Amino acid sequence: MHILSQNVLQAATGMFGSDDRGNHMFDYYLCLEAANTVALNVSTPRYIYAQNSNKELLKKEDSSEFNPLSRTTGLCGNHVNAMYSLMTELDYLCRDVQLYYHNETTNCVESHVFVEVYFGNKWRMLDVTWGWHPYIENVEQVIGYEEVMVKDYKINRNGFNPWAISAERNSPGFTTAHLTSHIYATTVAGTGSAEIKYLDDASFSGIINGLPKYLGHASSRMKNETRGDYFVTFDMSLAKGKQLRLNFSEQMIKEAKRHKSLLSVNGNTMELRPEIDLKCTDEPITIRAIREDGKNTYVTIENMSVT
Repeated sequence: MHILSQNVLQAATGMFGSDDRGNHMFDYYLCLEAANTVALNVSTPRYIYAQNSNKELLKKEDSSEFNPLSRTTGLCGNHVNAMYSLMTELDYLCRDVQLYYHNETTNCVESHVFVEVYFGNKWRMLDVTWGWHPYIENVEQVIGYEEVMVKDYKINRNGFNPWAISAERNSPGFTTAHLTSHIYATTVAGTGSAEIKYLDDASFSGIINGLPKYLGHASSRMKNETRGDYFVTFDMSLAKGKQLRLNFSEQMIKEAKRHKSLLSVNGNTMELRPEIDLKCTDEPITIRAIREDGKNTYVTIENMSVT
């Protein structure tokens, strides 16, 4: 067990007098201790500093062989990897939730990822990067992402996170913008879909540049991960008479032929080509990646555009 996992368990055990995993309040306290530990050790300020002054450190820590809990720098994805590793070492179920949302300032899509931990018979959301979790006053200390989308909730700051406090002070609402902005796509444990509805070319370019370029099933990118595969579909509604163009690299086309991967557009299959043009009607376009036997597979879209 990693030293950080040991320290978190020791802190919770010291507070309650014994290892009482399965007790709701013990689990809640342990999760807060874990989130604060990850935020402190996998530091966002150090990551930003290293981007300018120590790129070799980032290259080393970004290696797939590097233990997520041994990182000293990180952004939201690194925080999720570390939190996942820590909580699973302590025998908790943990999963990531990633949102792709509209940034009104830049008019582009940005993404943010946070974790949910399973305790007290439900999934509960913790935003390690911004140091907060949602709760319902006089009902529950912490709730899950699905409840956040449909219920009135309040915000609890997990601990003293100078980076998050400074960001919120300088730009009120910034640390929760991913929940209050228009959300284009959500993946839970890597599974989800992008539902895109807009009409003009300019907004399309800004949105698609921020969305994931993978389509279908892909091997997990997280070290020591056992949750399964990624699965993303695109559902697009464009103006009638427009044409959606998909571009695929020669390397992707070769891999698709070797693995017998096909593109499925509203149930109609086709082989990958450098350019695929799809006529837009009033009906949404649903794009998936499948194999010849109908099972899901994975392809990477090099570029999307509207003509």
